[in-house]
Amino acid sequence: MAAFEPLTDIQNEIHELKGARVKFLAHFLKEEWLRTDQVMQILKIAPRTLSRRMHSNLLPYTKVGGIIYIKASDIEELLNKNHKPESSPGNQI
Repeated sequence: MAAFEPLTDIQNEIHELKGARVKFLAHFLKEEWLRTDQVMQILKIAPRTLSRRMHSNLLPYTKVGGIIYIKASDIEELLNKNHKPESSPGNQI
């Protein structure tokens, strides 16, 4: 039976890895993820502008299989950080 122990260990490790993968995917898919074309359309920005935001770490992203995904919540956070409150009529020059 000792000859089969390594095989059993490998099977257990595979089972654990599958469980970890399922947990990761469940967490990953809880949020809405958008492709770059969707983000550019929502923000009304050019590809280069989006690229600059991503590469300057202003907008986090994930790349899977050559496709870049951005969390909708990260877009909302970026918009909120850059939100300038509307000035009241009494504050106009």
